[in-house]
Amino acid sequence: MNELVAAGYVKRARLQDPETGRWVTITTVTDVPESPGSPTDRLPTVGLPTGLDDGGSPQGKKTDSKDTTTPTQPAPDEAQQVGAMGEGESTFLRQLAREMTHEARRILGRVSLHASLPLAASDVERLAPALVPWLRDDHSERDILQCLTANLPAKIVSVPGLVSHRLTNFTPERTSPPTPPRASVRATCETCRAPFPAGHCGGVCRSCQDQEAGTTAFSPDTGAFLMATIRQRRDAGTVKGTSHRGFASISA
Repeated sequence: MNELVAAGYVKRARLQDPETGRWVTITTVTDVPESPGSPTDRLPTVGLPTGLDDGGSPQGKKTDSKDTTTPTQPAPDEAQQVGAMGEGESTFLRQLAREMTHEARRILGRVSLHASLPLAASDVERLAPALVPWLRDDHSERDILQCLTANLPAKIVSVPGLVSHRLTNFTPERTSPPTPPRASVRATCETCRAPFPAGHCGGVCRSCQDQEAGTTAFSPDTGAFLMATIRQRRDAGTVKGTSHRGFASISA
C-alpha cells in the first residue's frame, strides 16, 4: 500500500466530523497516478519582499521547491483521468474536496483564535485551499496548528501574509501519537487463576478457599468417628429400619 501511495495511485485524507469530533481516514484509489505537473491548490506569494522578520522556524520542515502557479487547464493525463472515472467516483471526489475545504476552514478558524494571528472570515476563505494539501498528506490538526503558530516573529505586519508564507513554504513535522496508558495488571488466584479486583494483593480466591475447606472437613478421622457412632447406635438398637446383619457387613 505504501508503494501505491508513493507512486500516486492512492491518496489518503484524514477528516474530523465537526459535530461528533470523530476522525476518519478517506482513501482514494485512481487508475492513473497523479502527475508531478498536476495543478496545485497552494497560493502564490503575494507582493514584493519587505525585508521584515518572518519569525523563527515553525515546527515543520521547509519545502525545497513548490510549483505555485495555477495552470489554466488540467494536464493531459489528469484530463484523461477525469474522463475515465465514472459519475459516481467524480461525485465522490467533489464531495471529498468540499469536506477537505470545510476542514481547512475549521482549522484556520482555530488559528485565528491565537492572540497574534487574528484572521478575518475572508482571509480564512482565501487561505483554506492552500491548507488542503496538508490534509491530503494526512497531517494531523495538532501538527498543522503547531506549524502555523510556533516561533512567531515579534512584529507581524500582515497575519494573512505570514500564514500564507508558511502554508506555501513549510510542511508540518509529524509528531508521534501520545502513548496510550498501560493496562493495569491485576493479581490472579493462585489456584484457579481467576483475576482479582484492581488493587487486590493476590492469594487464593474465596471460592477456592471454600472448596478446600469442604474437602478437608471430611478427613479420615471424621470417617472413623462416623463409623464408631453407627456401631454404637446399632448395638443399642436405636437404628430403625435396618437389620443388625446389614450393619455387620460394614467394616472400619
